[in-house]
Amino acid sequence: TRKLLEKGMSQCFNLSLLLARYIPREAIDKQDVRDNRNKVIGKRDSEWLKDVASRFKRDKVRPLVDAGYQRWLATTKGAPVRFTMPAATRLIVGLGGKGALEIGITLQFLTGLPIIPG
Repeated sequence: TRKLLEKGMSQCFNLSLLLARYIPREAIDKQDVRDNRNKVIGKRDSEWLKDVASRFKRDKVRPLVDAGYQRWLATTKGAPVRFTMPAATRLIVGLGGKGALEIGITLQFLTGLPIIPG
């Protein structure tokens, strides 16, 4: 089963699914990453997370984001009031919940893209 999951992970482009179902045992156990001289240079969990994050570069997910935004616009078109509101500072949502590697973030279930709930 593990070999099948690892093979499928390279083809998965849903961040939510990767963080919920494809976390390798080494990342959970936080095993050390060592260089060729056996010196500890990091932890397996951070290496795995960097690898996953590198697969979600802006140019690869842009079509998904645009399509999701267009669907959202179409859904909200019939609302009596529609407005936009800029954030005064950075906006971080969904943090604090237990999740992948204890970071917790709110992700849209089908696409795996970060969302602002509500």
